[in-house]
Amino acid sequence: ITDIRGYGMMGGIDIRMDERLGKAGYSCFKKLFEMDPNYISVEGWQHISTFVTNIWLFVICMVIFASNMLIGHNAIPSLIKSQHISSSLNKVRVPFYGVSVVAFVAAIYFVLTAFQGGRAAIKLIYPEFWI
Repeated sequence: ITDIRGYGMMGGIDIRMDERLGKAGYSCFKKLFEMDPNYISVEGWQHISTFVTNIWLFVICMVIFASNMLIGHNAIPSLIKSQHISSSLNKVRVPFYGVSVVAFVAAIYFVLTAFQGGRAAIKLIYPEFWI
């Protein structure tokens, strides 16, 4: 490609000539046709299912992480400071932090597993892609 131009909603490209007129354009469009997606096989659907399931588990773990951090790091100290609850409940903060750490580690695991499944599904559907 020697030049790319945009005209509003349309675009144009210039392809460098190869030996004779039309050969470079034909090989470009042939390569684009080879990048056509495959049908989604059972294995591809399994990878997509893994991706979707793990993304949902990631969201659930992040909600658990955020709510436990909010309670343990914000609500309890604020309620103790305003003397709405007794200061002996300050010991309850440690389990909230523990659940938060476990939920955060689980969220990291689920998001990494999700993107592995998503990447595998994309490779099955699009065997050749430019990105």
